[in-house]
Amino acid sequence: MVTVDVSCGMEGKDRIPKEARRILHSLASEWGDVADSRALEVVPLKGAMTNEVFQINWPVEGKADGTGARKVVVRIYGEGVDVFFDRNNEIRTFEFMSRHGQGPRLLGRFSNGRVEEFIHARTLSAADLRDPEISALVACKLREFNDLDMPGPQKVQLWDRLRTWLKAAQALCSSEEVKEFHLDTLGEEINALENSLSKNAQMIGFCHNDLQYGNIMMDEETRQITIIDYEYASYNPIAYDIANHFCEMAADYHTDTPHILDYNKYPDLEERKRFGKLTSGEEPTKEECEKFLRSIDQYSLASHLIWGLWGIISEHVNEIDFDYMEYASQRFEQFRLKKPLLETAIAAVLVSDQKHYQVVFISHAEHQDIGTHLTANGAAYIPVSTPSVLSAHQFEITSDDPKTMSFAKCKKKMQTKHKQESLSAFEKAMGDQPIVKGDFVVINFFALEGWNLAELYQIQCVVASPYVVPYSAPSLFESCFKKEIPLLYKYFHETSANEVLLMPFLCVNLKIVSHMFYFVNVTSLIPSRFAGTMYSIGCGHSSQRNGAHGEMIYVIL
Repeated sequence: MVTVDVSCGMEGKDRIPKEARRILHSLASEWGDVADSRALEVVPLKGAMTNEVFQINWPVEGKADGTGARKVVVRIYGEGVDVFFDRNNEIRTFEFMSRHGQGPRLLGRFSNGRVEEFIHARTLSAADLRDPEISALVACKLREFNDLDMPGPQKVQLWDRLRTWLKAAQALCSSEEVKEFHLDTLGEEINALENSLSKNAQMIGFCHNDLQYGNIMMDEETRQITIIDYEYASYNPIAYDIANHFCEMAADYHTDTPHILDYNKYPDLEERKRFGKLTSGEEPTKEECEKFLRSIDQYSLASHLIWGLWGIISEHVNEIDFDYMEYASQRFEQFRLKKPLLETAIAAVLVSDQKHYQVVFISHAEHQDIGTHLTANGAAYIPVSTPSVLSAHQFEITSDDPKTMSFAKCKKKMQTKHKQESLSAFEKAMGDQPIVKGDFVVINFFALEGWNLAELYQIQCVVASPYVVPYSAPSLFESCFKKEIPLLYKYFHETSANEVLLMPFLCVNLKIVSHMFYFVNVTSLIPSRFAGTMYSIGCGHSSQRNGAHGEMIYVIL
């Protein structure tokens, strides 16, 4: 039996299995320059959330100061994580990458882990991803990775993986958790997302699918980038791989709260353009670049869904110290906030099929890509920059703890500022009149500014996210609506003309079923009413077309 002199204490010693120690002892004995193959140092490496990873060091003869030490990496597979991927496939990928000089060599395997070559390079930090030079190096390396010709079927795995993980989450969760995360209806969200994203031709390649900063290493001297950890790698749309990388820029797993995500760090339009251009191969045209960027942003929805499910499953199967449920909540929150962006068909239809209308969008500043799309098509875009994202559980704070109260005050201040900014944006488009002039107002209550303006103007509204039906529905709008949301289309079509609907709700799914709504307490919101057929829904204060403003449609996302 190998004895282990562990500098990191008993916990590190206990985590190295006997099988792994035998491999380590054998390796050290073969090298010949290790003073004592049994005297090794075990250093836990932080940041891994699927496996436990340790750096193993041996002092070499004649260098008591530790310089030139022999080093390897021991990776212990997380318990229960086989639900996420096939370990044999992961090993084959690892060995393929090693043979092609794309990652560390495999030095040994044991029942629940392996020993890998130590790469003499540093792991990137969260801040490194925002460095233009390093980001460019990562983009070029990712392009090289995506171009790999892996053996086996080259089928997109994203959608099957989402459905597999959803089934696993549903089996592991309590009924309360299923309800909290809407797991009973998430399958329909996945179907709708796949249908929408799979319509257009897209580049398929071998994708890493987990390109967070901890899986990227850089040699400081040569500036060479190495991508490591291939558990989740598979063939997928390249736009998804890039979208996932962008989403990971919100994370810093080396803080006291590694589960907290900051989406203010999501790359801006210029950053996304630079990265996308470097990964798209040949010099793309402006139109191709814009199309690729839109696809990347849309695939961020799939990233939020898959890692939200990963968080839920990990909470039940993984013992690593990480708040997986809060992480999952934040990813699903981002999905709900960004989901309306997938429905750019609204903007496209109103702009292309209703040339006589003036269209104004008021939306988050980070949604610049849609703003660019609208502006290019003659529509106005007014950004609201104040952050409006808060975790759902934060609205239920009742604690008297001073820190909690401080956060609550900060939240209230932020909401007040955001309300003022929303009002200012609306007045910029409308003027300061208290009554909305125009054909109708569409408010999507995924965004806080939607609720702010509904409350400020006491707007009567019916929400049919992601679509609303205008006064005179253009043919393209109707066909999209009927195809994408047939149950909602049927519901509207069969509802009697004067039926009163009490709907101070946020629609979060494609069916009109009570448990698929969130109730939101906005006391001044007036119940909505169908003013006529399905093509005459009273969305907002309807008035005669106003000569000063012309024919206007205001869409608040």
